[in-house]
Amino acid sequence: MPAASLVYAFLLQLLFMYVQFGRAAGIRLLPTLLCWITNAHRVVLIALFIGLVTLLLFLLALGASYVWAGLTALLIHQLYPLVRMVLKVWSIAAQHALWRDKVNA
Repeated sequence: MPAASLVYAFLLQLLFMYVQFGRAAGIRLLPTLLCWITNAHRVVLIALFIGLVTLLLFLLALGASYVWAGLTALLIHQLYPLVRMVLKVWSIAAQHALWRDKVNA
């Protein structure tokens, strides 16, 4: 049951991201929802791919901090939030590019 609620929260977060794109652009709710519904497989694949890249980079940073103890591990630990922010911006930009292409088409 917790896995189903995580999937539900993931899909709901993506849906609200698309609703926010529509509101910011001044587009009505129905075209935005139709865009999300018709392209749900692409939306989810983009989110999963970037999530996988994020997980891979997290595991690399975690492994590097275990291998190189000391200042190197501290630097990696301190720089990881910057990397996470860049990945989040990439995720939002990729979703927005898909939304823009499909709404304007």
